Amino acid sequence: MEVYEALDGRCYVTNSNATLTPLFANDTIMKRQEMLRLCPLVTEGPSNTLAVLDSPSVQDAIMELATSTRKVSQKLRLLCDMLHHYGVNLCLLKQVHARASQLGRYTGSQLQALLSLLAMEMIARTVKQEFYTEVQGKRVAYDDMLLTKTLSKYLGAAFTDQRTFQIHFLERLARKYGVVDEDDMWIAHLSGGRMTWKLNIVDRVSALLGATLTRTGAHTSVRWQTLAVGSVIPRLVDPQHATQLALTYQHVRVEDSHWYAFCVPLCWRVSCWQQRFEDALRLVRQTASVNRSRAGYEEILHWVLQMHVCRVCFLTRSTKHLAEGRELFTAVRAALEGLTCRKTQGRLRIEYAFALLDVCSTLTNDPSLLRSCVEEAAEHFYAAISLLPSYLKSEHGAWLHLQPYMGLLQCKKLLPSCSIDTNKLVQDSIELSNTGWASDFFIQYLWALGLQLEHRGSSNTRCRSL
Repeated sequence: MEVYEALDGRCYVTNSNATLTPLFANDTIMKRQEMLRLCPLVTEGPSNTLAVLDSPSVQDAIMELATSTRKVSQKLRLLCDMLHHYGVNLCLLKQVHARASQLGRYTGSQLQALLSLLAMEMIARTVKQEFYTEVQGKRVAYDDMLLTKTLSKYLGAAFTDQRTFQIHFLERLARKYGVVDEDDMWIAHLSGGRMTWKLNIVDRVSALLGATLTRTGAHTSVRWQTLAVGSVIPRLVDPQHATQLALTYQHVRVEDSHWYAFCVPLCWRVSCWQQRFEDALRLVRQTASVNRSRAGYEEILHWVLQMHVCRVCFLTRSTKHLAEGRELFTAVRAALEGLTCRKTQGRLRIEYAFALLDVCSTLTNDPSLLRSCVEEAAEHFYAAISLLPSYLKSEHGAWLHLQPYMGLLQCKKLLPSCSIDTNKLVQDSIELSNTGWASDFFIQYLWALGLQLEHRGSSNTRCRSL
């Protein structure tokens, strides 16, 4: 497992392949995660994956794509997307054609079209793999000239003379896709068709690598683009997608478990984005009420949802709801002290205090309420400093541990007469400088503290300390 410690005090799993099942015994290739939702019992070996290819509906979808009138580049991209959707590893491209032939429901011309499409993808992906292997081995990922030479080298290997192609390039392709000496049809098709498909293969390699090839006379130039081949960001981060989904749930109702776990929370978040805070407050209260009746008061989920109610109360900017939110947080904090660790309690106080300061910017016409809110926020920031574990005073957690200090500065900026001692913050910063912070975050904090000292007209001695 690849797990990384982050600046926010959390640990992130960035590679979960070790949790999957090997595609072949004693091999490093793992089955795709999509298999986990398609197959009720995933076992070691390719049988589960090959069983997917035995489905007539899957093969019909693949064959419809292969024989369609789309551009070849679109067909190749959609073919890979489709196979991945069904949990099929692309090293099994040869088996895709074999299973289609065994079904006995397609004409010779249909099977030939599929064979050509699969052969093009095999060649393109072999070029890509050899390119990546050399670039990563030599660590030249940021040298455009060497990247271009390496790409030219492997494209040249794919389109060289017949004998050289079969001795060198075809051997690498065969290892990747399981093509053996007895596969006369594949060997003949790969060797004989590659020159006919040259433009399509080059176009596919360019798409896989994020390269744009431009020919000017006898000279070919390559422009490299940043290419994200995967993402951990969910689609719901896109406001347009989330908004469309929320509109759908105004007319479609699903079972209660999914409705209150996903649909209603999505709707109240979208309402917040659209600044329909009264609607959001009604929906979040509804979610909290339903889950309270299910989980009871002793479960963490209940108090997490109450915290959501508190946040939405603050977003309304209503004095009435502000008082409700402050009172609610007192109950949330008291309950979670017995259910969570010190780091979680510290993080909770930081989040609440910043939400409270966000409301304070609208309270300039009510000095007493402003002072009360700022002093409460400062109290939570100080509490967070004492709650956060000492191991966060390092590269792992540096950003998180600086947040309460940044919050205290924000309190002082909003209300210069508040009880926060800026001189104490200077002394704390000197101590923190010896604990190995992430320098960029710490310098931002020192800069903000310096501006506060300058605003107060503090002595040069303190500024010199910073």
